[in-house]
Amino acid sequence: MKKLVLTHALLFLVFGLSAQSKKVSLEDVWLQYRFSPKGTSGLRSMKDGLHYTALTNSDNGPTVEKFSYKTGESVGFIISAKVIKEQTGKNIQFDQYQFSPNEDKVLLATETESIYRHSS
Repeated sequence: MKKLVLTHALLFLVFGLSAQSKKVSLEDVWLQYRFSPKGTSGLRSMKDGLHYTALTNSDNGPTVEKFSYKTGESVGFIISAKVIKEQTGKNIQFDQYQFSPNEDKVLLATETESIYRHSS
């Protein structure tokens, strides 16, 4: 009985380890990010719990777009640089946005500059 269990364990290890032919290199991990999870960044959940918004860029400029959590598809846009230009005649390029607490207004940030703190 012990020989049978030992034989099965040995066969399992031999065939199991031989199936792992993929070599993992440092380049795969740190340069090509092959093992990094796919994810999203820059989305903001809306108060209704059914939608989220994200800042997208197109040929017409930046747009705050509204997406459905259920489908992941765009269901429209909140504001876009194209609409601002059509209504005001001004070409405004924004790179950040913030909703008011009840989400009826949007504050757009333009010409932002990152400020870094340096240690001495």
